[in-house]
Amino acid sequence: MERRLIQAPLLFRKHRVPLTVNRREEFTQHTGEVRGRLSLFFLCTISRSPTYDRRTVDVDLLGLITSSLFTTIPPDTASVAIPLWMDLLAAATGSVGGALIAREYKLDLLGGIAMGITTGLGGGLLRDMILQVGNVYILREPLAIPVCAAAAAAVLLFPRAIANQDRLFNLLDIFAVGLFAAIGADKALVRGFEPAVCIIMGFFTAVGGGMLRDICINRTPAIFRKSNLYALAAIAGSCAFLVAAWMLHLQKVGCAVVCVAVTMGLRYFSLHFNIQSPDPDDLDLSPVVAKPIRSAKRAITKKRRH
Repeated sequence: MERRLIQAPLLFRKHRVPLTVNRREEFTQHTGEVRGRLSLFFLCTISRSPTYDRRTVDVDLLGLITSSLFTTIPPDTASVAIPLWMDLLAAATGSVGGALIAREYKLDLLGGIAMGITTGLGGGLLRDMILQVGNVYILREPLAIPVCAAAAAAVLLFPRAIANQDRLFNLLDIFAVGLFAAIGADKALVRGFEPAVCIIMGFFTAVGGGMLRDICINRTPAIFRKSNLYALAAIAGSCAFLVAAWMLHLQKVGCAVVCVAVTMGLRYFSLHFNIQSPDPDDLDLSPVVAKPIRSAKRAITKKRRH
């Protein structure tokens, strides 16, 4: 069959390859699964040659958007390389938060340490239990549990040391959320899961520990109550990580930096402007919907009378 070279638009100019409609798989392999299919769609759209009729190509825009979101992404690099001290610092920060809640609820020393370990490492444990692939972080890293236990014990034994460190703790806390979101999304991405799963795993890794902590003390998890953006910031950070890794093709360390920056930026933006997640009263659209319905009903009644 005749092979012709189609001139691509500027966005896809680097993907100029010999293309025939029945050899679509070659083009897909050349440019990457999703990028290749998008390029093929635009190539067939701009081409006016009768040889490449759009009707002969089984591609639709809605299908491309859907598949680009839920198509499995083959991992192209290793896992993100987070320094051990930074990883342990994030876990210790979560453990400190758990120990503070333990003091608030008058738990003993053992209960406070258990609460700190649950908060600091619970998100990663929840992620590994759901994915069921690879190793379990708290079993692979021998320092994880001792560091979290030591941090929780220090808070319980020396509470005055962090009594006036709220600003520093809040900074480290949201940093840990962004870092855990990047680690969770990356682990699912490397294992070949869909982007939606990667976002969910980033969310669970970031806030799962706090959710388990609140369940243990029998209260509604803080991420499900009206507050400044916290869980949504973790979701936004996970999405930013995927965009940086999948579309912008940044190195994994750069993707993690983007994730942490988006998470922290969105969190402090919501604190500065007091933007809070909506509660049930804010979500009640009944008055808004009922008003035009009543107006339409009155208009119809009035028209029938005339």
